Amino acid sequence: MELIRLSACDYEDATDFLNMVFSTAHCPMEFRSMIPLIYQPTEEKMRCNFAVRENGKIRAIVGLFPAEMQVGDTVLKLGGIGGVSSHPNDRGRGWMKALMNRVDEEMLTDGTDLSWLGGLRQRYQYYGYEKTGILLSYEISDTNIRHHFAGQEPPLHFVPIGEHDQNYLTAARALHDAQPLYCHRAPEEFYLYCLSENTIPYAALTAEGQFAGYLCARAKSRSITECFPAEGVDAGEMIHSWITEQHAKEVTVLLAPWQKAAARSLAAIAENWSPIDNDNWKIYHWDRVVGALLRIKAWDTVLPNGTLSIGIQGYGTLEICIENGTVRCEMTDAEPQINWDSFTAMRVLFGHAPAIYSAEIPEELQHTVHAWFPLPLSWLVQNHV
Repeated sequence: MELIRLSACDYEDATDFLNMVFSTAHCPMEFRSMIPLIYQPTEEKMRCNFAVRENGKIRAIVGLFPAEMQVGDTVLKLGGIGGVSSHPNDRGRGWMKALMNRVDEEMLTDGTDLSWLGGLRQRYQYYGYEKTGILLSYEISDTNIRHHFAGQEPPLHFVPIGEHDQNYLTAARALHDAQPLYCHRAPEEFYLYCLSENTIPYAALTAEGQFAGYLCARAKSRSITECFPAEGVDAGEMIHSWITEQHAKEVTVLLAPWQKAAARSLAAIAENWSPIDNDNWKIYHWDRVVGALLRIKAWDTVLPNGTLSIGIQGYGTLEICIENGTVRCEMTDAEPQINWDSFTAMRVLFGHAPAIYSAEIPEELQHTVHAWFPLPLSWLVQNHV
């Protein structure tokens, strides 16, 4: 058995292996088209995959895809974990454990701040991940649209964005990069990013042909994974126009928690909406991650002054101080006011429910904890690996 890093020459074997494993376990999948941004026959992309090879054949893979996450004024190093797979005939031989431990060592060495992966909660808790983070999900039907916009003509129309539609791609990327939290993408990679998870990017245009925003939609138009109106454009009007033009019976729209104007607009229309978990996260540098996300929250939310020290099992004590909107967050040797294991800390700090539903909070700390948390940790679907 060899534990190796793959290379460009392994591209076909590796993607064929992933397709076989995931198609057997789920529905038919084709990784080369499903996530074209990261599955490419280059040394740079393929070396992100760690594998077990036995008798010359790939028997297990775990991909570690590093990214730079811009979080307000801070750049965090993120490790996206994907393609976690082992051959159906080799289950129980410890290949996944060996590979997960290997990529964990890689992230520790590389100074990774936080890591994301999709998958079963308890399976990945063994490696320090917890299901947390937040997305906002809105279910909107043609009935909702018909009644809410009674008698109003949809103001926009949509055109698919192609690989060579540089004006639309540049405008869409500008909206993407204007978020308080996003991953750095090279201009030449942004189109492939928009195709991830079997979606198609569309430009929203006014009757005069002016760019009014973009969205990414899955097949049959029933799932919108990104919706970014341009300045002055209402998200509800975008969805009104989309459902009308596509003759869709209903759509599910996902928003990041910082898309507050869009959230308010869709909340007034949707049949149902709810916050949902954003898959599994692991925090390596709590001070950097919590500090960066608190600064985002402090920019558009009035947070009360205060100091809070949290003991996190296995990591140490995190001390947070907010004074007049200025955030200080650092590890300390001081005695903590409260102690949590890392899973509880993640649910309280980054979950989508009030803290009291994740942990018992001392009465004297409840005001501060409820005012400061949860934080807007989120990774949109197009980022998935």
